[in-house]
Amino acid sequence: ILMASGWVKRVRQVKDVNSTRMRDGDGVLAAVAGSTRSAVAFFSNQGVCYVTRIHDVPAATGYGEPIQTLFKLGDGERIVAMMSFDPRTIDNKPADPDSVEPDPPYALAVTRGGLGLRFSLRVHAEPSTRAGRKFARLNDGDEVLNVMALGLYEEQDWVMCASDDGHALAALAEEVSLLSGPGKGMMVMKVAKGARVAAISPHPTTS
Repeated sequence: ILMASGWVKRVRQVKDVNSTRMRDGDGVLAAVAGSTRSAVAFFSNQGVCYVTRIHDVPAATGYGEPIQTLFKLGDGERIVAMMSFDPRTIDNKPADPDSVEPDPPYALAVTRGGLGLRFSLRVHAEPSTRAGRKFARLNDGDEVLNVMALGLYEEQDWVMCASDDGHALAALAEEVSLLSGPGKGMMVMKVAKGARVAAISPHPTTS
């Protein structure tokens, strides 16, 4: 379980994540399931992915521990998303030796400045160093808002973006640039001067 404050903990089972013990004013940002042998990835607002085994996440019935006990985050860096690499939750088929593009599974990241990029999760499937691995390069003043796994529920993935000045846009994920290494991506939602993307979420496939 990952808290909005950046605290993390491993529990054997949980019926209601919102009933888990947390500090005053905190909230659950994400919860994933997996065996203790599986890897779990944490994506930061500065475009870095930190990976460890679920077994190495502190087991706790209390508040857990700050994510900084596992990884070396930079100043102002915080975790915005978490994913489990348990094979029961993500399909990690063998790589295609003839493929000229990065192999799936893919994830989509969107920044507050409206830029988006797709990237392969394969390079993040094994534990990283405490410094993590870059998955995005950001413009000055920009930051990653969220990262979402693709291909989990629908044949076509859509993402809904909403800005803080009241605009919204649904985009087809496969139209977003697929990068083979850390990059800035492409404009997914053009925001007005002074506005920022405030939220992204999966959008149901439309007919």
